[in-house]
Amino acid sequence: FGAQNGGTIISMIGTNFGPAATLPLISVGLYCPAGSISGCTEGFTECTEIVFGTIHTTLLCTGPQGTGSQLSGVVTIANQTVSLANAFSYAEPQPNLAFPKCAPTTGGSIITINGENFGQTNNAQIAKI
Repeated sequence: FGAQNGGTIISMIGTNFGPAATLPLISVGLYCPAGSISGCTEGFTECTEIVFGTIHTTLLCTGPQGTGSQLSGVVTIANQTVSLANAFSYAEPQPNLAFPKCAPTTGGSIITINGENFGQTNNAQIAKI
């Protein structure tokens, strides 16, 4: 699973990726189809910092920010595109602290929930109950 705020190294393993000279012609990223129920934003999001792990067979890229699960991995080399369904998922939200720990039964209290993977900015979430 990758962090929602990006930065996860993603390996794309296959064949015929070409020699190092083709690197400027390569695009690698994640795709979320229209109507997906996985919590992702529709469309293609390109990775950053694409490099060869092994010439011809392995591409490494820094994953983009995002949300959702079962995203397709997409590689385009010189206008030839291939995709792999269900190749990548972002980590689910992980709350680890709520403050205050109790509140009046009348409601209206502000509760701050801290944790990880609450979205692309990874900030604390605030709920009013």
